[in-house]
Amino acid sequence: MSSLIDSSSSFRAYRAALAEAEPPCIPYLGLILQDLTFVHLGNPDTLTTPQGSKVNFSKCWQQFNILDTLRGFQRERYSLARDDDIMSFFNDFSDHLAEEALWELSLRIRPRNAARANQR
Repeated sequence: MSSLIDSSSSFRAYRAALAEAEPPCIPYLGLILQDLTFVHLGNPDTLTTPQGSKVNFSKCWQQFNILDTLRGFQRERYSLARDDDIMSFFNDFSDHLAEEALWELSLRIRPRNAARANQR
């Protein structure tokens, strides 16, 4: 698995495996967001030409291709059956804490005004 998710060459092994994968498949959303960010920040929205400012359709096309690939995975139907053993393992998620309770618990564990041990 570590060779599949190796980040060298912009995740080349993962991208190749994903391109060959037969749906249903759940792609790594972090890499999709990274690609979108890279295209957005690395390319101007408009290009200056002798005729004036023009929309950078190359950037739009790159963004479309990234999102179209994601949409292809979303179109596939996933036939997932409920597994009672797994649900009971997670206790049907009935014992989760509400956001307010989680915040209070985090304050008890690490009060916000307490000095941190790693402060420089």
